[in-house]
Amino acid sequence: MQKELIIEGAKQYSGYITSHIPQENEEGAIRYYFSGSLVMLLLNSAKSFKPLLLDEKGKVIIEGQEILIPNKNKNSLLKGVREIGSDVDVITIDEKTFAGKGNIYHLAIIRENCDLATSLCSNWAKANGTMYFDWLTDERKFKDYNVAELTMLDGTNVFVTDPLYLTIHKFADALACKISIERLSNNGKSTAKKEEKYQKDLRDFASLFNGIVSLYSGIDFDKIVIHIIQSCPDTAFSKFMQTNLEDKIEQFSSDISTLIDEENQKLFNKFIGSIDKQNRVISEIADDEVKIEH
Repeated sequence: MQKELIIEGAKQYSGYITSHIPQENEEGAIRYYFSGSLVMLLLNSAKSFKPLLLDEKGKVIIEGQEILIPNKNKNSLLKGVREIGSDVDVITIDEKTFAGKGNIYHLAIIRENCDLATSLCSNWAKANGTMYFDWLTDERKFKDYNVAELTMLDGTNVFVTDPLYLTIHKFADALACKISIERLSNNGKSTAKKEEKYQKDLRDFASLFNGIVSLYSGIDFDKIVIHIIQSCPDTAFSKFMQTNLEDKIEQFSSDISTLIDEENQKLFNKFIGSIDKQNRVISEIADDEVKIEH
């Protein structure tokens, strides 16, 4: 029941935001889209999604085929349902989109208009203000955008990060957490909280991989890895790939293996193999560039 309330809260919240701050402009270009944990929740309320590649101004360059989400896959997605931490990841393409709109997304207003807001995020029960959006574009410059248009069960549409690309960024989150655990351990500090987060990251990845990534046809992970790095060199994933992470990749594969459904093991091995191969190539190039500089 609690998971159902969280899912409903995510749908209610996104519907409120997008109805008051449209995601498309009058010319049909995308102005902003949601990312992170909110996307995982919205996928539970979607009947299908369509991958889109946007240019730097939010106009559609490539429109993929619509992908239906069977109920079986919803069961996998349900395993990843949890409250969001405290903020919502938003990628703004038109930086003026939210200017002067604080009266819409102020937490006090959100609670008034979305009765399930505190089910989505219990931290919002007492918090106030407009600072809970995590503007991912503040720290990163994108050359293009990998987006998906979700068609919800009620027929409405929401633009979010392409779930395939979100899954790969979840992989980077897990690696960052593992590296942090090792650093804390080496310094004799407690790793309990980071260990808990690492397990959460593993569940997030597995939920998306089993529930969504398995629905794509003919995935070329090599091309996707290269595209992510070229699209935005500032993401954690792009930066990690410049360092040899062979042992971390192997550890991740071992830690998550029991969470990947049997029918998706072959696809997962393909993913890990591609990540490992590309990491070797990219990190060697990065090393060579450092040597030349010195």
